[in-house]
Amino acid sequence: GRYKGSDTFGAMGPWLVTKDEIANPDDLTVTCKAGGETIAEDSTRYYNYKIAQVVSFISQFLTLDPGDVVSMGTAFKPGARRKSIHHANLQYTPGPIEISIDGLGTLSNPVVVEDRPLGRWR
Repeated sequence: GRYKGSDTFGAMGPWLVTKDEIANPDDLTVTCKAGGETIAEDSTRYYNYKIAQVVSFISQFLTLDPGDVVSMGTAFKPGARRKSIHHANLQYTPGPIEISIDGLGTLSNPVVVEDRPLGRWR
């Protein structure tokens, strides 16, 4: 079933899914949108390592408990218009930034572009 995330999971939610809801975690479409425009789309099938391999590797060094989060990365292949998240200037791109994964849902983060100088880098 689906479980409503608490404030603890607010940045990861708003919903959690159980293993039985995802037939194959190694074949899910991942999409990134900035300001409603698709800038990257890919699939977990192209990750360098399968989900089970990553969990197995981490488990050799620490105990994973229910609720632990393992971040796998983001979509890299450019979208249909050949744009890429690597070329998005997020200093000037209005939000929201949305990451969607088939069967899991969409994480949406608001972005407010402020018109101010960046200041010195060093």
